Amino acid sequence: MAITYATRAALNFGRYQRRTEYLAMRGDHAANLLRVRQPSDPFPIYERIREQGEVYRSRLGVLCTVSQPLCRSVTTDARFGALPPAPGRPDWTVGRDDQTRLVHPIERSLLSLDPPDHTRLRHLVSPWFTPRALNARAPRIRAIIGRLLDGVADRGEFDLVSQVSKYVPFEILRDMMDISTDDRDRLIWWAGVLVNAVDGPHTMTERRAVHTALVEMTAFFATLVAQRRRAPGDDLVSAVVRDADDEEAVALLGLVFIAGQPTAACLLNNCVRLLLEHPEQKELLLADPDIAPNVVEESLRYDPSGRLIVRLAAEDSTVRGHDIPAGSILIHFIAGANRDPGVFTDPHRYDVTRQNSREHVTFSGGAHHCIGAGLARLQAEIMVGEVFTRFPDLQLAGRPRMSATRGHRSPTTLPLRVGRTRSVPGPGRNG
Repeated sequence: MAITYATRAALNFGRYQRRTEYLAMRGDHAANLLRVRQPSDPFPIYERIREQGEVYRSRLGVLCTVSQPLCRSVTTDARFGALPPAPGRPDWTVGRDDQTRLVHPIERSLLSLDPPDHTRLRHLVSPWFTPRALNARAPRIRAIIGRLLDGVADRGEFDLVSQVSKYVPFEILRDMMDISTDDRDRLIWWAGVLVNAVDGPHTMTERRAVHTALVEMTAFFATLVAQRRRAPGDDLVSAVVRDADDEEAVALLGLVFIAGQPTAACLLNNCVRLLLEHPEQKELLLADPDIAPNVVEESLRYDPSGRLIVRLAAEDSTVRGHDIPAGSILIHFIAGANRDPGVFTDPHRYDVTRQNSREHVTFSGGAHHCIGAGLARLQAEIMVGEVFTRFPDLQLAGRPRMSATRGHRSPTTLPLRVGRTRSVPGPGRNG
């Protein structure tokens, strides 16, 4: 009997998975952080990597670091680029023609391209994410967050993850793209599936989910692109289709849509969680609401939702005294780099008054600096202000359940108890 394409791919996945698990059990720190079942507390592992020096050589065949200076140096160095999909390695395909039939927003867009193609496509969306553009949109963002919080204001307890924060980035992006749909939970599911498998699905179940999400999302954005070509409007989709072909537009819009949701929602959850787990820091915010931006920066530093940045050496290079051969894959473990004791004093302390919190590397750097960083910061600042202005006595109603995915570290449930509430002005107030 002939071995099917899907079966052959499954066997390859199985071999990779078994090797990663084997090396993890043998003490390979990178394998431990890249295995399917993630450690509930990765921070001790980051410190073990740090003990090995700036560059840790994993038996998986990759170089790793938790050094903030090395991470910043590499991500801003043009000799190191995005990691393209490996030729002939079907990470998510089910049928033989899937890679030509479906548009993967990560494989065919900014995350897998370098200049000049990267620069050209980035310029199509960057005007929507400038400080001026975001400041103009702030009142709309505040109104969206306000409406979602209004929906839970009369409840004694609610779950921030499932009832508020997962909808905030979606509604903001839907507004920017002028998307009309009644099935928002399905569209949010696409984003979660694809972001969690950003380094390739590691199980057959995950692989099938990625395939389903790609089928549905490719069809959705292809239809949307066609509609805006016929009847353009004043929205992000119309701006992209003016200067991109159909496949570029579907990939780029898909990337903005999926990258701008789970990571932003995780940031919202982590900001609220960390303040409630550190009540003395929450009191500082209540005493001075103007420190909300630094609350966001410290949350991004202390416990970022993203776990890693991957770069490929395009040529033989020497960085900070380390010789890195061409073709080397470098994995930067973000959360470890953000607690580099050479950069951050008392790095394992959550301190919303920290002066250099913004030196974190959560949003990468250089040409691949996260284009949505400003939007993520803005919605988190507004969220922090709105939540604790409305609910100054907010408390945890139970222990948050943390995710254990390779892509993110964030609560999957965050049960909250509302104490004293304060009335706030309606959505018409200035942002």
